Amino acid sequence: DIKTENKDYQNYVINNLLVPLVNNGVDGFRFDAAKHIELPTDDGCASQFWPTVINGSQATTSNQIFYYGEILNGCGTDAGNFTKYMSITDNNSGDAILVAANNSNAAGLANSSYKKGASANKSVLWVESHDTHMGGSGSAGISNTSRVSDDKIIKAWAMVGSRADSTSLFFARPAYNMGDASSNTTYKSKPVAEVNKFKNYFAGQSEYLSCDGSIAYNERGTSGVVLVNAHGTNTSVNVKANKMANGTYTAEAYVKDSSGNEATASKTVSYQGY
Repeated sequence: DIKTENKDYQNYVINNLLVPLVNNGVDGFRFDAAKHIELPTDDGCASQFWPTVINGSQATTSNQIFYYGEILNGCGTDAGNFTKYMSITDNNSGDAILVAANNSNAAGLANSSYKKGASANKSVLWVESHDTHMGGSGSAGISNTSRVSDDKIIKAWAMVGSRADSTSLFFARPAYNMGDASSNTTYKSKPVAEVNKFKNYFAGQSEYLSCDGSIAYNERGTSGVVLVNAHGTNTSVNVKANKMANGTYTAEAYVKDSSGNEATASKTVSYQGY
């Protein structure tokens, strides 16, 4: 084990690993297995690794660096002991959303809680990761997410990727094992890309997650909404607008035609509150 409590090593991480990357344009870092590195609050094995490394590298640039730690399942301590320094992965929340999509559970898709207890702006979500794809670590009941269809992944992503304040990661699936070349291009499909654009467009605006029948939806601000049909691919949507302002909107549905190609169905709709 590396002696992370050693000051010389902490300075090495700053000056030889992080700062050269920052100087070359890197603006974010992921720390794998972050919960296995001691915190200043840890009883009997505390050290200043995290504040030294993060504050020390941030101090070398005027650009805001994004730091997050991979913390699978339990933290082993209060999440706030990590989030005072960095964001953390909330695999429990993302895993649960995928299970909801896979089970056609609209209420589960619309669950807005963060299971790690971290605030939204300190939470990193995903629908699938390299760990869950290869099996054995799904925290919500799916031990191997490679068996989940791309369509279910997209439905879960529509909710996870449209969340306010949190950061979301989309996993590009390999052919079979990690590192195998793949022809799967779900990560750049139309609905995934549009959810990403939606999230960026509504940055800083509120969210309101709810469900009605088979539809889970996330209203952002008062002028945008992502709707997900938890049951199948064809339905008529008639749901309550909780936050949307009166007005005329362009509605787009992302579907596949009879040949399996992506198609976009667009129409203009008017909403008057009630």
